[in-house]
Amino acid sequence: MNIAVNSGTNQPKIFSLAISRHSSTTFSIALDYLASL
Repeated sequence: MNIAVNSGTNQPKIFSLAISRHSSTTFSIALDYLASL
């Protein structure tokens, strides 16, 4: 779940906060959506 955290920008930190606040199912749906773009 910490894939993007290693980047130095603020956005991945916000993204990791979103991961911690939502279920892994929601995260998986988001990944599927991003993969389909």
